[in-house]
Amino acid sequence: MDLLENLLIRYPNITHIRKNIQSAYEIMREFYRTKCKLLVAGNGGSAAGGKLKEFADVIIQVPESETYLIQELHLPIYHCLCAMLEYERFGE
Repeated sequence: MDLLENLLIRYPNITHIRKNIQSAYEIMREFYRTKCKLLVAGNGGSAAGGKLKEFADVIIQVPESETYLIQELHLPIYHCLCAMLEYERFGE
């Protein structure tokens, strides 16, 4: 898993959670294979020439075409989704 090793080299302060990152990856891989797929995209979901849309069950599209602006809008969406899941799972 070269990407994980690169991440840990770049951010050595997270080396102690290597097993958690690996477990999360395995859960996400299995979920992708068997469950609903979410695509968060910009510019109408045109990433990869629009081909990613065919792999998604749910698409959240932000109204931007510049990568940095798309990423800026993705951050609050990710945080909102995480907060919603945490509330559903654990309450306040």
